[in-house]
Amino acid sequence: MATALNTTATPLKLGTMAGPNVVEARAAVPTGSPVVFTATAVNDAPHRLRFTQSPGNIVAGASFTPAVQVTVQDSFGNRIPGVNFQITLGLVSPVAGATLAGTISLNATDGVASFGTLTVGKVGTGFLLVASSGQFVPDTSAAFNVNSGSAQRLAFVVQPVGSRTG
Repeated sequence: MATALNTTATPLKLGTMAGPNVVEARAAVPTGSPVVFTATAVNDAPHRLRFTQSPGNIVAGASFTPAVQVTVQDSFGNRIPGVNFQITLGLVSPVAGATLAGTISLNATDGVASFGTLTVGKVGTGFLLVASSGQFVPDTSAAFNVNSGSAQRLAFVVQPVGSRTG
């Protein structure tokens, strides 16, 4: 749109990523051309949780490696720095009696909660984690399996009766 000073104004929509957005304007005359404008986009309000390090397959009773991470994001998927809301994980289990053990609730640090002590004690396939915090859209992890470990010892459940020695 032309203005009274024979200039043109064009609306600029910043990208979805927080940080600097640079625009270069060129005029038909060489004087003062090009002109570079920099605008800084800021994060949208905290909106949702996302698993940014999903759980992988584990051995029953062992911790996830690397640690499961959940990030507070805006509606564009940007991490929201400086956020320290509490995030809680729950287990969706295909196996009766399976529970999630370890520290299941943490305050995010700079928008990220890292759960390093989580374990599941029952063997099965198709487990899911759900991350929730009262004010955000929750997220569900990719499916993972809990496998049995290798045998560490042999034990008699019932002792032998009437056996001879020697």
